[in-house]
Amino acid sequence: MQTGWQGRKMTSHFPAPNLRKRHLKNRNLVRRPSTANSIRFLRSYKQSGGIPPHPPGLAETQDNDRTAPLPHTDKKCIEEIMEKNLALNALKKSESQYRSIFENSGTAIIIIEPDMRITMANENCTELTGFQPKKIVNDMLWTDFVSDPDVRSTMINYHGARRENPDSTPTEYEFKLKHASGELKDVLLHINLIAETDKSIASMIDITHIRKMELEKLELEKQLHQAHKMEAIGTLAGGIAHDFNNILTALMGYLEMSKSAAPPDTNLPRWIEQSLKASRRAKNLVDQILTFSRQHELEMRPVRISPIFKEVVNFMRASIPSTIVFDIHSECDKEMVYGDPTQIHRIIMNLCTNAAHAMSGNGGCMGLKLRPVLLNSRLSQKKNLKDGSYIELTI
Repeated sequence: MQTGWQGRKMTSHFPAPNLRKRHLKNRNLVRRPSTANSIRFLRSYKQSGGIPPHPPGLAETQDNDRTAPLPHTDKKCIEEIMEKNLALNALKKSESQYRSIFENSGTAIIIIEPDMRITMANENCTELTGFQPKKIVNDMLWTDFVSDPDVRSTMINYHGARRENPDSTPTEYEFKLKHASGELKDVLLHINLIAETDKSIASMIDITHIRKMELEKLELEKQLHQAHKMEAIGTLAGGIAHDFNNILTALMGYLEMSKSAAPPDTNLPRWIEQSLKASRRAKNLVDQILTFSRQHELEMRPVRISPIFKEVVNFMRASIPSTIVFDIHSECDKEMVYGDPTQIHRIIMNLCTNAAHAMSGNGGCMGLKLRPVLLNSRLSQKKNLKDGSYIELTI
């Protein structure tokens, strides 16, 4: 815009130094006028030919422009920035809270991508799978932990169907997880899609100990059922044993009378004595049945063990195969023990029978040894017995 003045020519009108200095100062203020007021001022200055006064309000306007409040739009922009900062802080706080829940939930949690890669895993996965989260994330598929190929194929089908129709697949089921050490664990899986995404979140709980407890419970129930069966059998056997005992009592009575009436110079007394021995053995068996059925009280008393030992040996000679021979050593002819004769007979019989079964294939020599021993403090503590004299039976 033309003002009618050139800056360098204006100085020729002011020969006085003080006027020249004042002019230069005013010239800096009006070199590039930007308002209509400054233009009118310069025109009037040219027409008057005088010294241009300080432009009214121009310097004040420039200073005020520098310190004046921001316009309304700038205030709104600040409010928007503050709102965004508040939202960002709230988002960070929410993310921190969910991260804390993710890491401290007490269960193994993983985030699964549509391609079945695991992109997030918490520390509980280490305890469950044996792999560090850094090894799991982005390097493993979530089906890599499944041991059964058929179950793995089913879970892959569930993974695809869940994205087409989330309600078409189960959200909770069990499977066998393969630990890094090769150990198999029973795991309860809960899986679902994350809202408004195609990712899945899955939590896994180790229920191996629960399954073991259930198996132990089933085993205990079987044992209890067997105990009930044995109790019923014992009750039945006890009733039969009582009747058989009555028959044996009559039979043994008649044998005793026959032995007394038999001529001594014949074989009849010897045959009757053998029948009495068999009857007494049968009575002992009846007593064992009664003991088994808990209808017979143990008869604890001092008893010589040597005759019982010899009786069992004689019985076993006639009942085991001829390929098995006996090596018998007894050092207890007069020693006595405190116990039930029937139970002692039963113990020796069972041990010999078990040994004979173990040798039934190739035969061999069965050693039976009976000797007295004295247990001191060291041996008695080792065998959980009191100090004193005992009889040792070795088969």
